[in-house]
Amino acid sequence: MVRAGARFSHRGLYPIRPIVKGTYQFPRGGNVVFVGTFFSIGGWIRACEAERVIVIINTPEPHHVENCLNGLKRIGRSDVEVVFVSEGLKSMFPELEGPVHPSPIDLSVFFLGPLLPMNSFWDA
Repeated sequence: MVRAGARFSHRGLYPIRPIVKGTYQFPRGGNVVFVGTFFSIGGWIRACEAERVIVIINTPEPHHVENCLNGLKRIGRSDVEVVFVSEGLKSMFPELEGPVHPSPIDLSVFFLGPLLPMNSFWDA
């Protein structure tokens, strides 16, 4: 069973049910994987009693990463595993340990021009 936000685009293709605030319908036990850190995690995470909590860091937003990980620590999840999608992102967070698992998707097909170095976006 996969759970996702209400706007998850593959809902008809997979057995997915949204996590809806206040309904107490959320996964229990098992592994909980958060893809990204740009959203707040509701109180349900405390009650779900997940065996593992994994956070995939996929955006260069230090304040979002800090808020996410600190929020999980506040509810007693000091055992959160972190995964990075690139070496560049991992280097932005030297205080965090975790493996790098790059996307298997060839992102070059989505670019109309030559690829820029990662820091070029921020220097523009």
